Amino acid sequence: MLFVLSACHKEEKVATDKKESVQLYLDGQVKKAFPLLKNEAEKGDAQAQYYLAEIYEEGKSVKQDNEKALYWYRQSAEKNHALAEYKLAEAFRHGKLGLKSDRKEAFKWYLKAAENGNAAAQKTVAGYYLEGEPIPKNHAEALKWFKKAQETRKDDKELYTKIGIMYYSGLGTLRDTSEAAKWFEKAAILGDSHAQSVLAVQYYSGQGVLMHKEKAKYWAEKAAAQGNDVGEFILGMLCHYRDIPDMKQAVAWYKKAAEKNNEAALHALAVLYEQGNGVRQDSTKAHHYYRLAAQSGKDYTIKALADFEAKNKLENRP
Repeated sequence: MLFVLSACHKEEKVATDKKESVQLYLDGQVKKAFPLLKNEAEKGDAQAQYYLAEIYEEGKSVKQDNEKALYWYRQSAEKNHALAEYKLAEAFRHGKLGLKSDRKEAFKWYLKAAENGNAAAQKTVAGYYLEGEPIPKNHAEALKWFKKAQETRKDDKELYTKIGIMYYSGLGTLRDTSEAAKWFEKAAILGDSHAQSVLAVQYYSGQGVLMHKEKAKYWAEKAAAQGNDVGEFILGMLCHYRDIPDMKQAVAWYKKAAEKNNEAALHALAVLYEQGNGVRQDSTKAHHYYRLAAQSGKDYTIKALADFEAKNKLENRP
C-alpha cells in the first residue's frame, strides 16, 4: 500500500514572498486578490500562477474551470514551483482536472516536487520506491525520502513508524533493532498503535532495548486501548508468564487478539485448551484454534496443527 498524501497541508501553502496579491488571497480576500494574481500570472510569476490555478480548481469567486486550473498549474510547475508540481502529480495519479490517470507521469512530478522540498511529495515518492510501482523497488531511496519528509513533518507519526519498520526489517539499510526502537518510540509517543505494539514486543523480548516488562506493559496497554491485536497479545503474555500467572486475564487478552485473527493468540489458545491451562481442557476447541492459527500460513502454526492431529488421530478436514 502506498503511503500518499492527497492534499497539501496549509502550512506548506505559506508563501516565502508575501506580495499584496498573495497576502490578500491567504487572508481570504479572493475577489480582491484575483485580478492582481491574474496580472502577475500572465507576466510569468510562478507563485501567482499556482494560486490562480487553485482559485480556478476550487471555484473561489470565479466559475470552477479545470482546464484553466490545469493550464496554470502546468505553467507554475514548469518554473519549479513545488506545490504546483505536487498538484500536477496528484492530478495525474488520480485522473483529476480532465487528465487520465498516469502513474508514471505522476511519479515524475512527485519526484520534481520532492526534490524541491515538498514533504508530501517526499513521502509519496518514498512510498513508490517502497512498493516498486510504477518504478523498480529501491528501499534505500525509500528510506532516504521518508527521512527527508520527516525533517519537515515532525508530527507525522506514520513517517516515524515507516522509518522504524525499515530499520527493524533491514530494508534499505542494515537491520538495526536499536535504531528502530528510537523511531518507534517517537511514533508511539504521538499515538501510533502499530509503533506502540512493536515497541511493546521489543521491550518484552529485549530486541534492540534492554528487556523491561513494565515498559512492555505500558506500550502494550496503549496499543490495546486502540484495539491493536499485537498489544492485546503481549498483555496476554505478560499475564501468562509472570511469576504468579493470571490465566483468567491471559485468556481474556488472547481471545481479544484472536478475534482479530492474530495467529500467535490463536495458537496460544489452542495450547491452553489442549493442556487445560487456565481453561477447561477441550480437545475440540484446541483443534478449532490450531486450525484457525494454521490459516495464517506460518510454519509453526501448520506444524502445530499437524502434530495435534497426528497425536489425536484426527483428519485435517474443514
